[in-house]
Amino acid sequence: MDTQDEIVCVATFVAKDGKVEELKKDMSDLVAPTRKEEGNLRYELNQSIDNDHEFVMVEKFKNKEAFDSHGKQPHMQYFINVTMKEVVASASVKLYKQVL
Repeated sequence: MDTQDEIVCVATFVAKDGKVEELKKDMSDLVAPTRKEEGNLRYELNQSIDNDHEFVMVEKFKNKEAFDSHGKQPHMQYFINVTMKEVVASASVKLYKQVL
């Protein structure tokens, strides 16, 4: 399988104080619709063992176009425009390509 066009995204979000459960729910709500998107290959939500405020979404899309389309979906727009402002204290989104 040729993976050279695939995009791996590692997105880390830290909840504001008192907002851990709300962030977990909002991020959980992204999983089912994203997995149905054309071009999505992987989408998993993880919570830090050392810091329950920190969540990491590990994502893989077939190409940059599929990843860009993901960001325009209604569920992502809600997350970007509401959750990020009201629930998230800090965020980091990094894109990678798979090597092995």
